[in-house]
Amino acid sequence: ETSTNWEAGLRGDFTKGVAVDVTWFRMNFDNQIVPSSVAGGAGATLTSAGETLHQGFEASLRGSLADMGLMTSGNDLFFRAALTHVADASYVGTRFSGVSGNSTRSVSGNRLPYAPEWLINAAIGYRLGTMGEFQVEYVRTDEMFTDDLNTVTPTADGQRGLIKAADIWNLTLNIHPESWPVGAYIAVKNAGDARTIVDRSRGILPGAPRQVQFGLTKAF
Repeated sequence: ETSTNWEAGLRGDFTKGVAVDVTWFRMNFDNQIVPSSVAGGAGATLTSAGETLHQGFEASLRGSLADMGLMTSGNDLFFRAALTHVADASYVGTRFSGVSGNSTRSVSGNRLPYAPEWLINAAIGYRLGTMGEFQVEYVRTDEMFTDDLNTVTPTADGQRGLIKAADIWNLTLNIHPESWPVGAYIAVKNAGDARTIVDRSRGILPGAPRQVQFGLTKAF
């Protein structure tokens, strides 16, 4: 496979303590190689997706009230956000479906499998001096097709069909007072215990359920 990639972006401080990064990208592939399961059929072998186009933009924002001069004494309210919008992720050359029984159906112009249009990651946290910090994170993966026919209704074997958007919340608490010999942390992933699907290539693969992790840290 070969690809021609273009990028253009801006990076800088929107104001004191707030940084912004915006990038537009365009990737033109010839003979893009993908797993055959992504192309439409079950299996782990590789196949050609032909000519494809990937185009969109990425943006990020990060800031801190302490860096802005609005908080002192080691306390801080900080935040970050990042999003990716892939407006185009499609077959643009001559391409026929890899789904069994559909080899004469054109999929030119269809969206590539497992290519969500939006990806969002955002977090806000609070730091209380040397005591520790708490953070809440939000992660969204937009809906995506799982075959080159862009099938929406799930099939009986679960290998094809639209994967719905997933919204996940994660929590993190770090405690490290100077008077303590060790620090402690607790992380809760998928705090809302959202039920999601992450893959259909060999049938429905569910996302991870709520997970709680606890640990101790020691700096030397």
